[in-house]
This record gives sequence, structure tokens and C-alpha cells, in this order.
Amino acid sequence: MGSGFGRACSSQQTAGRRKKLGSFELRRLILQLTRITYFNEEEVKEWYKRFMKDCPDGLLSEHYFLRYFMKSFKMGGLQEKGTLARQIFRTFDRDASGSVDFREFIIGLSTLLRGTTVERLKWIFNMYDLDSNGSVTKGELIRVLKMMHELRYPEMAVETVDALDEHLERVADKIFTGRYFPLFYYAQDMPISTVE
Repeated sequence: MGSGFGRACSSQQTAGRRKKLGSFELRRLILQLTRITYFNEEEVKEWYKRFMKDCPDGLLSEHYFLRYFMKSFKMGGLQEKGTLARQIFRTFDRDASGSVDFREFIIGLSTLLRGTTVERLKWIFNMYDLDSNGSVTKGELIRVLKMMHELRYPEMAVETVDALDEHLERVADKIFTGRYFPLFYYAQDMPISTVE
């Protein structure tokens, strides 16, 4: 079984960015990733095999990731799924190249599965930052929360949507007043930014 992307990976190399790693380079990459992730050497090797099985050229393109994501989630509207998928992809694509290589993939996966609370919150913050400007507005927060809810419950009644909007507004208010995440600083009606 692969990493789960199947044919979600690019069949074309991106401007020569990826080449097949020799055994020395692969060994060096695996050792480096065991130092900077929460995976041990055997786990990194296993994830590498899975990733390369699904992405033989070593790259997961945004186009194929979006297609995989859209097919995987049968519920929800196309626009919501596409927006959320692009945000997830962008959060993995640390160098903004339009494709995710194994290093980016395993670092993101490590953060999500085993990262500290602060690391996970930073990853999630980047996903909620829809315009990539380093801050999350109340509108961005509500939009992402609503998209996730609509993916999970696409057949919501209109009354439920209205109640959801009110609930999300209250949650956002609590977040923006610092009651949920003191890790972020806030100002009335100003975006949340991370404290470095």
C-alpha cells in the first residue's frame, strides 16, 4: 500500500527539480529527516517507499493532489473542497513550488501526527491564513471552519446553517479575545498573528 495518493502524483518532472536519488543521497536524506522529524529511521524509510510508489518521480503536484482530495471527499460542494484542498496543499508545499517533494511531505506529516501542540497550532494557523499574509482574520477563521463543517455535513438544513453561523461567530469571538489560544495575540477587530 502506498501513501494513499495513488495516481495523485505528477507524471512529469517540474523543471528538472527532481532527480532520482543515489544511495548516498537517500541515506543522507533519511538521516537528516530522522533528526528534524518525530519519525525514526525505519519509519522514514517506510514512508519514503510508500511516497515513491505513489509518486515515482518524487513529486506530488497541486493539480493531482486537488483531484485526489476532490474524489476522496464525496460530500460538500466543489468550491469548498477545492479551497480547503488548496490550503492543505499550500501548507505542505513549504517552498511554494507548486509540488510537494518527500522532504516537505514527511515534515508536514510529522508535524500533524506527532508534533508538539505549538507546532500543530502553527501548521493549522498557516492553513487558516487564506491569503498567506501572516495573519488570520475573523472572516478567514469562520470561512475555513464553515468549509470543514460543510464537507462533513453537506445536507444541513437551512435552520442548522443559521445556527452554525451563530455558533462559529461565538467561537471566533472567543478566539479573537484570547480566551482559547493565548499563543496568539489579538486586538479588537484586528487579525490574529503568530508570536514568534
